Amino acid sequence: MNKMLKNKKVIIIVAVVAIVIAGGSYLLIMEGASKETQKVKIYTNPLITPVVKIADNQNFDRKFGIEFNHKEVGFGTDTKLFLSKGKIGFIAPWEVAGFRSEGEEITIVSTAGGSTFMEGLAVKAEDYPNPYSSPNDLVGKTITHVGWGTGNTRALQVFLRLLYDLKLRQDFKTQTASPGVIPSLIKQGKTEAGSLFIPQMLPAMVDPELKPLFMFSRVWKEETGEPFYITNLVAKTDYLRENPSQVKNISSALDEASKWIAEHPEEFSQKGEYSALSKNTGWLKNEQTWKANKSMLKKGKWYVGSGEYDQKYIDKTWKFIEAARKAGIIVKAEVNKNLTFRKPGKWPGIPGE
Repeated sequence: MNKMLKNKKVIIIVAVVAIVIAGGSYLLIMEGASKETQKVKIYTNPLITPVVKIADNQNFDRKFGIEFNHKEVGFGTDTKLFLSKGKIGFIAPWEVAGFRSEGEEITIVSTAGGSTFMEGLAVKAEDYPNPYSSPNDLVGKTITHVGWGTGNTRALQVFLRLLYDLKLRQDFKTQTASPGVIPSLIKQGKTEAGSLFIPQMLPAMVDPELKPLFMFSRVWKEETGEPFYITNLVAKTDYLRENPSQVKNISSALDEASKWIAEHPEEFSQKGEYSALSKNTGWLKNEQTWKANKSMLKKGKWYVGSGEYDQKYIDKTWKFIEAARKAGIIVKAEVNKNLTFRKPGKWPGIPGE
């Protein structure tokens, strides 16, 4: 039976059992029993769901005295469900700054469980590198994206402004389509380029008919020397302030899950115990895609740990956020950097304290 369908069991280690018989009654004394866990509702988008599910199913959450109650929400505007009902979850760093500019008190606390931003622009393979080798070559051409309000499109706008001094609305023709349709539109010549979500970009990387023109994570690494993660672990600031130990335990449980996934990538294959968790990730699109993603999982390039969260990462991520603000994209007003990020290093690192 699939592990995801089994009832979870809490293992209680009994160090001493003393049975006292008195007046026909029995007294069972257990020492060393596991302490009661605290339930934590955690919000994710579909791409981050696997790492939280593994933390839960492998009891990494209970190891740190917590029990995940997982709630999956969509991308883009759906993250507002987290803001209205939740206390901790995963949101893109630029969206955190955007929400802070609207008055929300939320803070990036860790990179644990975060995912590399493997999205970006793709073109027909036969059109690369001639006539298209960079976004500059697409000026005046059609770029199809998934919608102006999505994190993917807004990130594309910022990257174009920051790295190429181009404006998506003014320098290109644009049209929108659902994520799953865009690769076909590129192949059919109905658009010169398409902005792809991760589940579409991963197959595109091994599709002989498509060519990634640039990937957000790759160009950011080349530009800054730092990785770029699509999501960070984020908490309401007052929740972090009132529950610093619990937030640290959440980060630690996600660290364990990220490590476990890197050590057991085969469990997410078609025949693996956790194949159901690969459904929304694009990992199992075809055999070539799976081989490429198995390698990335094994190298720890899909889900990362809290060790990536340091001042250098904060500074480079802030560079992107500032570019978004100056371009009038996502971040609507100036925000305080020191309040947007938890202080790196020793916990709790509560911002503003």
